[in-house]
Amino acid sequence: MKQELKQYLKIGTLLLGIALFSNSCQKDDDFKATEQNQTINQTDFKISKVGRSNLEENTKLNSKLTKLSKSLKNNKSNTF
Repeated sequence: MKQELKQYLKIGTLLLGIALFSNSCQKDDDFKATEQNQTINQTDFKISKVGRSNLEENTKLNSKLTKLSKSLKNNKSNTF
């Protein structure tokens, strides 16, 4: 009788532990998903693909890239 009670107690404790463990893991997953959604919604940037023809038409961008390219070349030549 005592051994049966001990076994039931062990099985009950094991099932309770498994239930608590699985429940806490599920809450972690929900928290991570909510956190990711919040960080996605907070960005002010828009991401889209742009073709080469659209880039070539953008004169402001081309002038800034040219200046950047020249300054990088000057920095490389000054280091050697």
